[in-house]
Amino acid sequence: MTESSIASGSVTHWETRIRAFHASGRQAVLAITGGGSAAISRLLAVPGGSRSVLEAIVPYAGASLAQWLSREPDSFCSSETALMMAAVAWQRAARLAGETRDLIGVACTASLASDTPKRGAHRCWIATQTDHETRLTHLTLAKGARSRVAEETLVADLALEALFDAAALDPAPSHALLPGETVHHKVVRPRALIREVWTGHRSHVWLLPHGEVLPHLAERPLGLIPGSFNPVHAGHRELREVAETMLGGPVAFELTIANADKPRLDFHSIEERIAQFHDGLLAITCAPLFVDKARLFPGTTFVVGFDTAARLIDPRFYGDSEARMQAAIGELRALGARFLVAGRLTGAGFQIADDLPGLAAYGDLFTSIPESRFRADVSSTALRRAAQRDGD
Repeated sequence: MTESSIASGSVTHWETRIRAFHASGRQAVLAITGGGSAAISRLLAVPGGSRSVLEAIVPYAGASLAQWLSREPDSFCSSETALMMAAVAWQRAARLAGETRDLIGVACTASLASDTPKRGAHRCWIATQTDHETRLTHLTLAKGARSRVAEETLVADLALEALFDAAALDPAPSHALLPGETVHHKVVRPRALIREVWTGHRSHVWLLPHGEVLPHLAERPLGLIPGSFNPVHAGHRELREVAETMLGGPVAFELTIANADKPRLDFHSIEERIAQFHDGLLAITCAPLFVDKARLFPGTTFVVGFDTAARLIDPRFYGDSEARMQAAIGELRALGARFLVAGRLTGAGFQIADDLPGLAAYGDLFTSIPESRFRADVSSTALRRAAQRDGD
C-alpha cells in the first residue's frame, strides 16, 4: 500500500482490512522496535484510527525498551522479548481503556539490514496478547536478499497480519517470501482456570504433578518457593528438599503471573514454565507482593533467596517509606508468614540471612538456611544467557 493509494481514496486489500479493524470494536496498543514501524503509520493513514489505536510506541533505543519492559531484556530481538513487549502493551491498553475485554497488545522486535553488516540473522519476532490467547510469529529473512526498505515493508506486513489475526478478521494478503523463508506461527490459549487467574477473576489455582489444575486443595503445603522459574534448575529442587526437611512437611513452588517489577507473563510463557513442574505441586497466582501471598496463604513459610530477604527489610522497596515497610512487616507477622532464607554468593563471599544488617529486629520472621545444608551457585539468569549464547 502506497501513500498515493491512500491519498487518492483507492481501496486496496490492506486498506479494507485496516478499515475493518477500525470498525471491529477492538482497541490496541502497539510497541515496535528494530523494524516494522510502518505498520503504525499504515494504521493511522486510514480514517478511523482513533477508535482502535489507543497508543503506539517505538522504543528504539535500548534504554527506551528497558524502560518499557521495566527491565533490560536478555536479548533485544527474541521471542521472549516480543512476548514481554506484547504483555506490557496489553496491560497498557487495559489502563487506557479502563477495561480488559476486546483489547490487543501488539509487539514486534526485529533485526534487519543496517549501515553496518550484522553477524546474526535478519529476523523478526511478533507477538500479540489478548485476554484469551497469545500469538507468536517468527520469520528469518534471507540475508542480503532485500534492501532495508523491502525488509521493513515485509515486517510491517507481518505485524499488521498478526494484529488482524488477533482481532479475528479475514486473512491478510499473502507475502512475497523468498525460497527457504517460512513464517512460523504459534497460538496458545490457556486452560480456563489459569485464564481466570490471569484476568484477575480468581486468586490462584494448583497444578498437580500429572497436569491437572484444581481451584482448591484439601490441605495446603507448609511452605512455598515463589519464583519466575525461567528456567527451573537443580538448585530449585534441592532447595525444596532442604525446606521440607527443615519445616517437617510438604513445600510447593509458586509461579507468580504478575510480578511487582516485571511484565505480566503471557500465556505462551506460562505454559512453557508450568511444563517444567512434573514432579511436584505448583501454585499459580496473581499475587505480586509477599503481603498479597500471605493474605492468600496465611500461616505459610515462604522459601526465598538472600536478595529477596534483603529487599523485604529495606525501605527503598517501599517507596523509601519506613512507615510503609513497618506496616507491611506487621501485616506479614499478623498473617503468620515466615521466611526461610537461602544464602547467596556475593562480592563479600557466601552470605546467609543472619549476615543482613538490621535483621535481628525481625528475627521472628526470618530463619537462615545454613551453608552446610544448602548452597547452589547457579541462577536462572545465568542459564538463560548461556542458552542465548549457544543459540547465537
